[in-house]
Amino acid sequence: MEKLYSLSRYFILVIILSHFSSNSPAQSNKFTGFYINTQGDTIRGSFPRYIQWNHNPDSITFIPIQSRNHEILTPSFCAEFHIDGYETYIAFHGKRMINPMIFSRSDTKDDADRYDTITTFLREFAITETHTFYIYKDKNRFNLYYSTNEGVIEELLQKVYVVDNSSIQSMTYKEQLQTLFPEKTGEIGRLLYTEESLAAFLGKQKKAIIPVKKGQREYGGFYISGGVSLNSLKFSPNVSMEFSEKNYESRQVPLVAIGYIVPFNRNFSRVFFLPQIKISSLKHTAKTLYHNAYPVNSTTFQSSPVISLGFNFGYNIINHPDLKVSLAPGAGLNFLMKFKHIETYEFNATNSTTVVTAMDHLKPIVDLQATVIIKNRYVIWSAYNFPTHITIYPATKDKFSSKQLGVGYKFK
Repeated sequence: MEKLYSLSRYFILVIILSHFSSNSPAQSNKFTGFYINTQGDTIRGSFPRYIQWNHNPDSITFIPIQSRNHEILTPSFCAEFHIDGYETYIAFHGKRMINPMIFSRSDTKDDADRYDTITTFLREFAITETHTFYIYKDKNRFNLYYSTNEGVIEELLQKVYVVDNSSIQSMTYKEQLQTLFPEKTGEIGRLLYTEESLAAFLGKQKKAIIPVKKGQREYGGFYISGGVSLNSLKFSPNVSMEFSEKNYESRQVPLVAIGYIVPFNRNFSRVFFLPQIKISSLKHTAKTLYHNAYPVNSTTFQSSPVISLGFNFGYNIINHPDLKVSLAPGAGLNFLMKFKHIETYEFNATNSTTVVTAMDHLKPIVDLQATVIIKNRYVIWSAYNFPTHITIYPATKDKFSSKQLGVGYKFK
């Protein structure tokens, strides 16, 4: 077991170093697909520089299937391009609103609609029986669009402005959506002007299609694991509190963890959100023998179970479909059930006295977790919970920390 913990100590360091000797899928994978030119011809090939852009591209590199020559696709001769399993973009030349969308950027001159003309590719994010929805995003703001079956593209308008020291949101996009979906007025009234909110609403409509990127759905999901936690309790000595002068041995306890991986849409699901629950316990005891046998002073801090609720944001340093290696800092709360301080004095074999002091049950935690997922099924993780104060005694500083190691299974 000591060797196991020694391995976990260097687990995070090995992950970081491995990043420098591994290529990401964005660098090595061949993204196949096709584009349609302005004459309506379909040309298949690959997109060597596809990276799931956060900002819409104005051009993209393409290699035809029967050629090694690179082509640069622009909206002037490419009407549409599609990356297999990922995304579809269409060419667009027209207006887009440039008014601010957040109040911190607005002023009294923003009440009039302002537009710019762009030539770019719009990314498709939802399709219904009668309309297709798109998004355009650059460093300044984003714009949502829709098109009819006839191919007419309209912008869903949204802006904020200030009039007479009052901040106002236009909400024009809701009026437009109510025209498209007159029977859904109540739901539309609660919609935010975001791709995620609109996609969730459209996903409830009949025969609607919300494209799912390859690997996004498969990567997310529940995992359950078992393991051990090596807990440590240390005090800053205080002569007025005898228990703080003692040495409390570290102790290993069994641990069960349940987590749910929520990948973000962009950047090949490289970034994810991880809520998780861990169940373990803690018990630390120190004994003082004043003579050869008696009296004996025994001090114990114990809690069972310890339920940890954590929220981590992770990044896959290695992001291969069959191997994902991540680091995920996070924070949360420890629920220390039945947490108490027990002080026992044994004067002889039959005479003793015990004092029990209840401790607080709710304590914060800050942690760093490293995780390896193999074949999208098998999970190995190591975590370090940074030292935190858990007792009720203000006159002395205690530091409770833990090193954890777990192995588990992820459900697809």
